[in-house]
Amino acid sequence: MFAGDESFVTDIEADGSFKFRTDKGEGIPPGNYNVTIGLPRNRSSDFSQYKVYKPEDFPNIPMKYQEEDTSGFTAVVKKGSNEPFNFDMK
Repeated sequence: MFAGDESFVTDIEADGSFKFRTDKGEGIPPGNYNVTIGLPRNRSSDFSQYKVYKPEDFPNIPMKYQEEDTSGFTAVVKKGSNEPFNFDMK
């Protein structure tokens, strides 16, 4: 998620859920954010297992959703509790 010069990254779990965590705890500051859905990050700490993912490895994540200028996804994060955000990749 991007807001001005700030960006926040999290991983999507197998069930589609996600939570943001920062050095200040769970959640991100209130604000209006542009949202992208990117390729999975390599979670292996073993660099011999490191894999660089390419867009064609994940055809279910169309390129337009991977770029801030073309995703069309936005989120308004309010102070306190927020309803879950759902982003439908058609």
